[in-house]
Amino acid sequence: MNLKKLIKVISIILLSLGILVCAGIYFGSRHYKEAFFTAGPNYLTIEKNNGSLYFQWMESVFDGHLEPHGGIGFPVKIKGLDGTYIMQWDSGSPSTIFYKNALFSLFPNGNLPDTLHSNESTYLNDFQFSVGDSIEVSMQYARLIDYGKTIDLEDSTKLPIIGTIGMDFIDQHIFSMDFASQEVALSNQRSKYDYLDFQPIQYVGRRLLFPAAINNQEGLFFYDSGTSPFGIITTKAKFKKYGDANAEDIAYHVNSWGTQVLCHNKKSTTSIRLANKDLIINRVSYMQWKDGLQSFFMAFSDIKGLLGNKALLDKRIIIDTKNKKFAIEHTASQ
Repeated sequence: MNLKKLIKVISIILLSLGILVCAGIYFGSRHYKEAFFTAGPNYLTIEKNNGSLYFQWMESVFDGHLEPHGGIGFPVKIKGLDGTYIMQWDSGSPSTIFYKNALFSLFPNGNLPDTLHSNESTYLNDFQFSVGDSIEVSMQYARLIDYGKTIDLEDSTKLPIIGTIGMDFIDQHIFSMDFASQEVALSNQRSKYDYLDFQPIQYVGRRLLFPAAINNQEGLFFYDSGTSPFGIITTKAKFKKYGDANAEDIAYHVNSWGTQVLCHNKKSTTSIRLANKDLIINRVSYMQWKDGLQSFFMAFSDIKGLLGNKALLDKRIIIDTKNKKFAIEHTASQ
């Protein structure tokens, strides 16, 4: 075979390999996205809604590093029990989940709520609770997982966290959260917010994808309030690009549903454009995921990262899951 033919054969092989790699990345990332953005039925019903509620910031300590905005806690009351407990607001979870160890420790004399088992999962059956003092909720089936710690009601130094409130709580409603005043409202009408500039979102599998732009590069960001203390979580390459040049790389481990993941963080004065507003990221982060799938997905899909709450601390965000739109307004300094 002469040199000319050899070069041609090699070029064809390399082109074919390139096409196969690109196809693999495209279909692999699409499959990952479709699998992730899938949710089962919504079994949560708002029985009564008489007003707003106020959340509390939950502090977190990561390897000795204190994060004052580590999480958002909604006050809840369980039907049949005295006392107020805490559930973390997590827009990254499509469904509300209760922590078995914590919840069951609240019931005296083993008088536990009804449960049922299906597909190797355990559910609370016809469970009622209220969020704040004004929103009454019932769940036909509420997922119950082996998670959380037994609650000592005599210990006032620890928050009695009994579960996670997910996106089923705001599904087909208009949800407003003012991060500065810590006020939350849920409604069926958007008329009181008509003065705001609402922009489209993708609302798939009860998960929120916000169109955004950083340095004129557009993409989608998955809004995950469970990653509360972070601005955006993205790839290592974008972390280096968006982080301030002289900012310290602060690394610590975070708990992701029982798995410890090393997280790198830098101060960032880069802005992100959301709902026609320019917001300072304040912090850019990347995770050293053990399986690497999340980083691979963010590098090769239209989803460029996760959005936490660090860029929203002086803002109000209004999310209309009915019409798949959202708006942001400045409220006060934090």
